[in-house]
Amino acid sequence: MEDNFGTAIATLTGLTSVEESTVAKIEKSYPKAPSDYLRFLREAGYGDVGPYMIYSGLVEPEEIYGPDSDTLRGKVILFGDDRALVSVGFDLHSWQVVEIDHATKAIGFVAATFADFLFGILLAEGPRQRH
Repeated sequence: MEDNFGTAIATLTGLTSVEESTVAKIEKSYPKAPSDYLRFLREAGYGDVGPYMIYSGLVEPEEIYGPDSDTLRGKVILFGDDRALVSVGFDLHSWQVVEIDHATKAIGFVAATFADFLFGILLAEGPRQRH
């Protein structure tokens, strides 16, 4: 799937670019951050992708959940949400994509890679026309 990742990114429209300095800070703070995620930020940016809002960088759980984030600290780092009930991010040990239920703070597996996560969204939505 990685071979088609650039094509998938090219189908996305309406995203806001991310400064290279921001991506470099992510790489420095999280040396194991997935290369497909970093490539997405560089080539596509951030914003609405299907039902998700992809953030302009990685966000600690405390920024979203405040004092209710104790069970998530050191386990996950967030990169987006569905604007309602679920945050999405990376498991800090495996770097697989996970989701976090806002009410229970339960962590569930979503995809092995960021690219797989993105392909799942695009396949569910169907092709988009580039403007």
